[in-house]
Amino acid sequence: MFTETARIIVDRINSVSVDFQREEDVRVRCESIFIEEMNKMGIPYNPSYEAQVSSGAIDALFNCLCVEYKTAGELSKRFDFHVEEKAKYIKSLADMYHVEENQIAGVILDGKQIGFFRKTAEGVLLKDGPYNIDVSSVERFIRLAHSTQMKALISSNLLKDLGSEGEVTKQMVIALWKSLKERRDKRTTMFMTEWSRLFGQISGFGEGDSAVIAEAKSFGINITNKECTEFIFVLNTVYGIYIKHIALMILQSKRYGKYKIYEDILKTSLEEISKTVENGSMFTDLGIRNFMEGDFFCWYALEWNECIDEAIQALVTVLSQYEPSTGSLKPEVVRDLLKELYQGLLSKGIRHNLGEYYTPDWLAEFTIERSGYKVGNKVLDPSCGSGTFLVLLINQAIEQLKCSLPPDEVINHIQSHIYGFDLNPLAVIAARTNYLIAIEAYINAVSFIEIPVYLSDAIFSPKQEKGIYKYHLDTEDGRMILQLPSTIFEKKLLSEALDKIERLVMLSTNSGGNVITEEEAQTNFRSWLSDKLEASEIEYLIDLFSSIRSLEVKNWDGIWCRIIKNHFSSAVLKDFDVIVGNPPWLKWSALPPSYRDTIKEFCVRYGLFSSDKFYGGVESDVSTMVLYSAAEKWLKQGGTLAMLITRSVFKTESSEGFRMFRLPGDENIKFKVTEVHDYTSIQPFDDAVNKPTLLVLEKGTVATNYPLPWVQWTKRGRERIFSSDSLSEVTEKTIRTSLVAHPINSLGSPWLTTTQEHLEACVSLTQSITDTKNYSARKGVCTDCNGIFYGKVKEQRGRNIVFENNPELGRNKAVRCIEMALETELVYPIAKGKEVSAFKWNHTGTFGIIPQNSMHGYSESIMLEKYPNTLSFFSRQKEVLLKRSSLKRYLPKDPFYSCWNVGSYTFAPYKVCWAEISGNFEVCVISSIDEKIVVPDHKIYFIPLDTEEEALFLCAYLNAPTVEELVLAYVEATQIGTHITDYIKIPTFTPNNPAHMALVKIASEAINGVLTVAEARKRADSLLLEANRK
Repeated sequence: MFTETARIIVDRINSVSVDFQREEDVRVRCESIFIEEMNKMGIPYNPSYEAQVSSGAIDALFNCLCVEYKTAGELSKRFDFHVEEKAKYIKSLADMYHVEENQIAGVILDGKQIGFFRKTAEGVLLKDGPYNIDVSSVERFIRLAHSTQMKALISSNLLKDLGSEGEVTKQMVIALWKSLKERRDKRTTMFMTEWSRLFGQISGFGEGDSAVIAEAKSFGINITNKECTEFIFVLNTVYGIYIKHIALMILQSKRYGKYKIYEDILKTSLEEISKTVENGSMFTDLGIRNFMEGDFFCWYALEWNECIDEAIQALVTVLSQYEPSTGSLKPEVVRDLLKELYQGLLSKGIRHNLGEYYTPDWLAEFTIERSGYKVGNKVLDPSCGSGTFLVLLINQAIEQLKCSLPPDEVINHIQSHIYGFDLNPLAVIAARTNYLIAIEAYINAVSFIEIPVYLSDAIFSPKQEKGIYKYHLDTEDGRMILQLPSTIFEKKLLSEALDKIERLVMLSTNSGGNVITEEEAQTNFRSWLSDKLEASEIEYLIDLFSSIRSLEVKNWDGIWCRIIKNHFSSAVLKDFDVIVGNPPWLKWSALPPSYRDTIKEFCVRYGLFSSDKFYGGVESDVSTMVLYSAAEKWLKQGGTLAMLITRSVFKTESSEGFRMFRLPGDENIKFKVTEVHDYTSIQPFDDAVNKPTLLVLEKGTVATNYPLPWVQWTKRGRERIFSSDSLSEVTEKTIRTSLVAHPINSLGSPWLTTTQEHLEACVSLTQSITDTKNYSARKGVCTDCNGIFYGKVKEQRGRNIVFENNPELGRNKAVRCIEMALETELVYPIAKGKEVSAFKWNHTGTFGIIPQNSMHGYSESIMLEKYPNTLSFFSRQKEVLLKRSSLKRYLPKDPFYSCWNVGSYTFAPYKVCWAEISGNFEVCVISSIDEKIVVPDHKIYFIPLDTEEEALFLCAYLNAPTVEELVLAYVEATQIGTHITDYIKIPTFTPNNPAHMALVKIASEAINGVLTVAEARKRADSLLLEANRK
């Protein structure tokens, strides 16, 4: 429609162009043609002429579009001059219409050429042209005129109409929830069950969530803990429906000139239309081959009813008010359109619990910049989410290629150079839609498009062995073993073969009316394969057919062929120049056991588990696995990877394997880290407090060279950084400090991050792996239920004391408050982390029961004999005590009241202590209160000692500012643990060393108030060098 009208207008203008003598001739003739032809196609183009604004008179004004005319041939001479002269109207019009300046568009033409101008949200004037008056340039003008009466396809508008508080969404959620709970088709259960299995892998989500229950209640729906996953499935389905219809709106408007579902409804039912949407045929007819592959959210079409019909009708009505060409009319606004819609559909609480945080555009843009990406590079985002990085990459490619390549070559280049994978089916649909929006202006340049975004696992992907690609998929029906010959990929037969399987499965089962038997289907398939593959290879495909068919017989099919195609598509891609992205930040322990079993061998192979058995396999981060897997499988030698990853992988002991930066079994492949950017201070993710960093590395034969650049980003003043800020705005709001990173001792050890000037001083205090370790640190007592073990002493009663536990010291609501006389011997003063500061310990009155003097609790027989009251106290809360994770994991055969981290060291007469969680590293000495040994709790780490002098020496030494600087340079402030004595060089206390005795005196005077803490630390710092002399 747009194209045909543009062609007519061009022909008519060309036919009268000989009459263009004056500017007035151009205006009168062109406006007459525009009015007649645009009104014919339904655009009520009827502008005001010589419209007066404060800055002058506009030749023609139609809504927020100003049209200016010049004498024929004038634009080729002074285009920039005329645009800048007319751009002054933008501010006047914005004031007149009470809109932002970037909502005003301008067109200038002289009968021979045409140009466009407008301002960005940042106030930058964009000049585009001049172009010859041809079909392409005039169609753009028509779309601009059309867009002034439509809603722009931007996230803010979508949020108003389709956010969680909008009527359309409320109607849709209620309709789908009711339909899911009353489901009739077994396939609906299959889709939800298999989605739930996959959802657990990508989110770590478990059963029950207060945020989900609250969200459901906001829609007037009351759900139980067990229904939380189902409700998220409904919300995901709603989002999926929205995405598909937005994609349809864009495609239909581009292919047919309008969003034509309204017209289709007059010819057939909305139910039938929805089925063609969900089976993918409508997208195929529009030239998109793979839009609906791997989708779990088509179930609503199987459960169609009046409520669903009305909800979809309401959605179509709202979307018909949008201008789908916003992306081509304003390319600078093309971003990840759908991430804000998703955030508007799911509450902050749900997204937080699912670990879903979308990358701000400015951060993705900077990541791409630091990757060294250049148009022409083949680039992959292996965990692309909704496509933030892909959209920005496409924008860059279009901007550079649009003037040098014809439209069909631009789109072909993008399809063959910019790829994305994700394991979340919803993210894949969103990314494909965002991909479409980004290339919208070029869609009509080609007949068919395959969007290179695939449902694929970046960690566990098909593996080739002896000419066979092997893989498996877990389903509710059991594990599906997949083996496909490499020939099928080399001959590019995979898609066609899977389509064939899908059709034959349908024809040979109830779904297709049993048109043929299983044997006939196999014979047909063998015949089709006979001239394409060897006989032995054909059997692998026959086995696949049989597996898929067996699922279909059980009504457990409809998706598997398309899912298999997506997973195997990733296997044959390789040699990417650049890999970018923001992989999921999930702890190993958050993954479902079955998925942990699947990927464990990869993690072991990459060395991503710590050598410490209590770290290994417990808290390794999924993002490290994605990074290593992507770098090995898809990054070419000499390629660059730039990924956002949690800072803890550089600081914690459990990430030792990750920091080796090498692949197993091949000494010729190494990862050279070139820089790290630390964003912890500026907190770039909305609604999240985390520790993001950008890691950039090169894959090649050269290992990482230390020290390497570490850039620390901090805020300039108190100005808030918004996810909507541009990169230039964030740059203005921040300070970037150049630091360096260096392993604290061995290659895989935690990294020191400090200034180049202080690095030498820090290294001089670092203990090498060959040095003798003079002291060992311990962790305080772990009760795993402080609300039972800790409380207050109320009074002395004979040989016993009256103890009252404090349930508020824990989170377990099942703990009861009990006041009881207990044996004095087992009750100790407790030191807590928040009570520790430099040289000082401020006891806040907490006491605790320690029912043991070693790693194992006293036996019940001993307790009954010596401490019957305490045994009775514990027995009254036995059910809670038995559920403690430390008891089940570390002490399963011990008495039910046993604690973890108790030994002779717990009762050492002196302890040099520091808090595990602190913004500083400050040390104090604790000993006893009223001759009762003070016991540190689990948030304190300490060095147990026998003499006061040695304790005072260590206290002063460790409180020295240079030591603190070293500690804070390599630790996370929430994990200041036993490693202090592993990495900090601490000399053995020698009483006849004057420097050591001087440190003893400093600590004593600071504790007693003779010296201020600041002065004591300063004096201690001056003695460090001398104290380390032998």
